[in-house]
Amino acid sequence: MNWLNFLGKSKKAKSEPDNQQTKQLGSLKDAAGCLIMPKPKIANYREFLILGYDGNQRRIYASDEEVMFPDGCLITSKTDLNGVITHANESFVTMSGWQRQEIISQTHNVLRHPDMPSAVFEEMWATIKKGEKWHGYMKNLRKDSSFYWVYATVIPNIRHDVFMGYTSVRRKPSREKIIQAEQLYQTMLSEEKNQTDRLIRIN
Repeated sequence: MNWLNFLGKSKKAKSEPDNQQTKQLGSLKDAAGCLIMPKPKIANYREFLILGYDGNQRRIYASDEEVMFPDGCLITSKTDLNGVITHANESFVTMSGWQRQEIISQTHNVLRHPDMPSAVFEEMWATIKKGEKWHGYMKNLRKDSSFYWVYATVIPNIRHDVFMGYTSVRRKPSREKIIQAEQLYQTMLSEEKNQTDRLIRIN
């Protein structure tokens, strides 16, 4: 299966919460301003060091616990040109597990699951930077180490031929498509592990 055909093609935010407010929410930021993921309270999880495209390394935790995407739910968010979140609806906040004050001004990397191949994001960015719509299946990481699947559509926001940012809309994917994506992404990850040190598993 051609994964491109399967997926399909078609700085900072203005308001950043102060560090004191973030600490009161029970979260901390590293020296680069990235959220520090809390250690899971459950016994079984995987631990990784993941290198983002911004050059910053984060420690993340991933469990096998899936949170089902609610029927009729629609997740929406807006980012600037660098993928920094400037707006998130209530469904985004709820499904991510983070507080609104925590995720605003963070990049979408805060949701990046270690089971997602780099090539998917590379193809997404290459598409939307050309002003084209992109859609595909994403496995997102929640704050508590669990995950949820979405069918995502990313739309460039262009006004008077000027790129302003991006809008992302996520819907519930079918279980059949999730199974296909899992199989495809496992193959892609196996190929990537032989070529990059972006992801380091600790345990």
